[in-house]
Amino acid sequence: MKLACLALLAVTMNSAGADEPDPFLLDADTDSVNEGVLVLLPVPPDGPVHAHTTRITLVPTSLRDGWAQLDQCHTQLDEITRAQIVYRPGRVRNLAVVSAHGIGRARVEGASVQLEDVSSAASLCVRAESRVVHRLAPDRRAAPATTRARLH
Repeated sequence: MKLACLALLAVTMNSAGADEPDPFLLDADTDSVNEGVLVLLPVPPDGPVHAHTTRITLVPTSLRDGWAQLDQCHTQLDEITRAQIVYRPGRVRNLAVVSAHGIGRARVEGASVQLEDVSSAASLCVRAESRVVHRLAPDRRAAPATTRARLH
């Protein structure tokens, strides 16, 4: 039975605080998800390919508690028996399926969405709270102005 896994890490606006590991240095965590051999296609495939859009909305409490609203939609999913969309545990909460089209079953399990009987060109939208704002450690500098401008 086929099993696909998409590792989707929450967007991080600033570096982790002194009491947390830097999320960009946690490559060992992704190794267990990204098993197998990556094969790059010499030519893009015909027809539409899987894409997703993610919208992060800062709410009034985001700068105080670090949590923001995450809205994410996946389109043109491939036909497959089972798949999962995995988020970093501890960085996502209140994960919920908003809509699913062309998917036999979509359910939240912890920090993941489990999909069954995904048909060709299926789509899925989820909503969650994502921990994306982090205090800078005293020895860290803020992102350059050009980076901050892109975040607005």
